[in-house]
Amino acid sequence: MPDQKMRAEDAWRDALPTDAPALPESTSDLLSAADVAGWTVADSVRTYNIDRWGAGYFSVNDDGNVSVSPSLDEGATLDLMDVIGAAQQQGLKFPLVIRFQDLLRNRVEMLNNAFNEAIQE
Repeated sequence: MPDQKMRAEDAWRDALPTDAPALPESTSDLLSAADVAGWTVADSVRTYNIDRWGAGYFSVNDDGNVSVSPSLDEGATLDLMDVIGAAQQQGLKFPLVIRFQDLLRNRVEMLNNAFNEAIQE
């Protein structure tokens, strides 16, 4: 009897409606912003409201990809498509949880500073 267990990493694909568009098998199958005529980086920023939820950590780069600056202006900016491509090359399965330790540290420091300032007042 075949194993009836559903693998957790495949469960999300099975939950999609049957009329959903096919998902790309790899990141190389995705369209870049340049492939979509008339669509601009500003369109992406406005449509997905990145300036609001990204809090300066997330943005759309000139290639049309989401980028992350874990330390805001103090460190490197990473293209998430590069991170996803590296994960794929390492054989990791999707969906992934990607944690940026510097981003978490920066947020904790900001919260700590805000509490310290409030205490001082």
